[in-house]
Amino acid sequence: QHEITQLVHFAAYKAVGESMQKPLRYWHNNVTGTSLLVQAATDGGVRNVVFSSSCSVYGNPPIVPVDESAPIAPESVYAETKAMSERILKWYDTTHGVSSVSLRYFNAAGASFDGRIGEDWAHAANLIPLVMKAALGAGPAVQVFGTDYPTPDGTGIRDYIHVDDLARAHVLALAYLAEGGTTTAVNVGTGIGSSVREVIAATEAASGRPVPFVDAPRRGGDPVTSFADARRAEAVLGWKANYGLREIIDNGLTVRRNGGYDAFVLANSLEPGVVELREVLDIENESAARLRFAPAVLQRCLDFEDWTKKHPTISPLSVLRNLVLLPWV
Repeated sequence: QHEITQLVHFAAYKAVGESMQKPLRYWHNNVTGTSLLVQAATDGGVRNVVFSSSCSVYGNPPIVPVDESAPIAPESVYAETKAMSERILKWYDTTHGVSSVSLRYFNAAGASFDGRIGEDWAHAANLIPLVMKAALGAGPAVQVFGTDYPTPDGTGIRDYIHVDDLARAHVLALAYLAEGGTTTAVNVGTGIGSSVREVIAATEAASGRPVPFVDAPRRGGDPVTSFADARRAEAVLGWKANYGLREIIDNGLTVRRNGGYDAFVLANSLEPGVVELREVLDIENESAARLRFAPAVLQRCLDFEDWTKKHPTISPLSVLRNLVLLPWV
């Protein structure tokens, strides 16, 4: 109906530890799901796919920074599902002429520079949001999985890429394919590795608060060191990272101080009074955040032209009152 010719495929389960405990869940969703999606898209006329792959396909690379010529050697079920999905896409090129770019993400993190949109912390499992939650008293102490790795401080080293940089890589990949680019895979990372302890120290410096943490055993499927050689992304797509760990942490903290993801959802997506506010407002220990975004919620209430028809017993002012006075969970 809309003559769509390009697809960006982000969807997947992505927790390394969970994938080792519940592998079938990952095979079914990430691999079978990708096969069905690409076939349906192909049947509908899609000719280009940009795929959210992962640097985890390299496992423990023999050389860092790792480039695209490194062996594909996954060390977790999650990583294997990404490698398999890349191969599925290559075969769709061979059998159906569908070209694709697999963007091998390193560790995506951060928030928008305007301070409005950031990560949903409700189910956060990645290091940076967990460290920020711990710093703000909104989560438990960070578990440092593995302190005896052969790295300068004994903890794992990763490459953290800002979401704005990552978004731009997708746009450039779509343009590359639209101009006749062939199927390929490229790394998207900064080329700079940061250890777990370095992330904790950077968050403490940015927030002015200590980050509680506890040392824990190594976790299955985690590589020792992984950071990108992203020169091919620049050569093929004209892309390179503009931001680093400092901007990632600063932006994440700014969004949280502005009320966070929950405030954006409440002010822009939900009808106050219809949902249970206690379930939505899950910005732990940041009571002042309610007052900061309460005006936006009130405006949202007033914007509903048929509010009184839909909810004759609920006034916008009562919703605002509930929002401001709601006991914190």
